[in-house]
Amino acid sequence: MNALPRHRFALAAIALVATAPSPAATDFRDTPLKITQPFDTTFPAALLADGITSGHVRAVLHVDAEGRLADCLAIAYTHHQLARELLAGLRDWQFEPAREGGESIGTRSEVVFNFEARGSVLNLTAGNIPAALTRWVAPDVVNLVCRPIDLDQPLTAVRTVRPAHPGPALRPPQPTGSAVIDFYVDAEGRPRMPVVAGASHAAFGAAALDALAQWLFSPPTRAGQPAVVRVRQTFLFSDRPEPARGTD
Repeated sequence: MNALPRHRFALAAIALVATAPSPAATDFRDTPLKITQPFDTTFPAALLADGITSGHVRAVLHVDAEGRLADCLAIAYTHHQLARELLAGLRDWQFEPAREGGESIGTRSEVVFNFEARGSVLNLTAGNIPAALTRWVAPDVVNLVCRPIDLDQPLTAVRTVRPAHPGPALRPPQPTGSAVIDFYVDAEGRPRMPVVAGASHAAFGAAALDALAQWLFSPPTRAGQPAVVRVRQTFLFSDRPEPARGTD
């Protein structure tokens, strides 16, 4: 996260597409994230025993500019066993990072995976994504993501770290600045897959990411069940020292 200009992160809602030759270094086309070496994921035997032969998982993948899977989070599924199988298998997959203006970039992408009983995970093409998402209103789908207003209790940060002002890293100097970070809070209260949604300078975005990695929230629940919440947090920076706090 310290090399933010190279490891830029983009918000995206795409499907992983079939493997294609990598663009040449002089090719400045924008290309989406690709799977370069997918591995089969086993269809859970327990589901087969119950006569279940297909299902879906919606997940958020965070792939960095080198094509490494930085994080993955299941946010909806038809069966918990499928989500568990997918998250375990994704660690062995290999990716070709997205490219923007000829430069590899990190991306956070929301993807729908379709499980079939023959034992593999099929990736929907981009054209099929809208139709697939409309089917997620079915009552048998567990959707972990909810709005903050739908939580049993307001989301509370139980541990925070104030981001440090970048100081000499800024040229020209900027005494104040801001950064907006978009991230998920998982069922254990951990901030997951943060991306810079906006910043007055890239260094402010990097400092905010470093600080947020040390935050912790109260575990979110909805109707007594674990939930996942998407959050946008604004960080404000000033190079002025904080006023001393008096004691009573």
